[in-house]
Amino acid sequence: MIAVFCALSSEYLNLIRFITKKEDFYYENIPVTTCHIANYDVLIACSGPGQEAAYQCAKILFAHYHITFALSTGIAGSLNPNLKIGDIIISDKIIKPNICSFTVSPEIYNVIFNKCKESVQENCSRKPNIQIAAIVSTAGFINETEQSKVLEKQYNGMCVETESGSVMQACQEKQINCAAVKIISDFANEASINTIKQTQFAVTKELGKSIVHMITNLTSPEFKQLVNFK
Repeated sequence: MIAVFCALSSEYLNLIRFITKKEDFYYENIPVTTCHIANYDVLIACSGPGQEAAYQCAKILFAHYHITFALSTGIAGSLNPNLKIGDIIISDKIIKPNICSFTVSPEIYNVIFNKCKESVQENCSRKPNIQIAAIVSTAGFINETEQSKVLEKQYNGMCVETESGSVMQACQEKQINCAAVKIISDFANEASINTIKQTQFAVTKELGKSIVHMITNLTSPEFKQLVNFK
């Protein structure tokens, strides 16, 4: 089973809207959707924001479902001035500052990168920039320019968010492969809260569409690459 973890209701709802046959319910107060996309059983969960919520959500669902690959999705703040709203970052590394970092294998991030490229070429009127890069996963929301500059310089990160590091941590404990796909919603600066209010619906809709397209078009060999834990 493929698990897709979101933090915010907008991320979750703008993903499941593209799935016609599904079952929506709560499992231990976690909003969950299960469905069958193409040849794959898929679970989509909304953890709520923050590292602890993401970690506990993943742990609870791993204990109940046979999950073989996990994807952390959602919005992120840009740490790179060349990025634009709606650009997509695929993790080759997920970093929890001062705690740990996780490396994603090329076999995994290249599959996701290629599928995301296919999706935006077919479905997006604006062609976003898609990059493979490090994602910084912090304990709190970043909305200070100077702090963003420090994170970019210290960790060579392309974007910042708060959940993917904890999802990855839970995956490593269970020996489940994991990656993150994030879409830029703001610039991790003093205007971020207002920016997110303006961009959140549009970018999460585009991301949700891309995630469903990616799973729908996974070939069997590509799926094996995602689930083969090393």
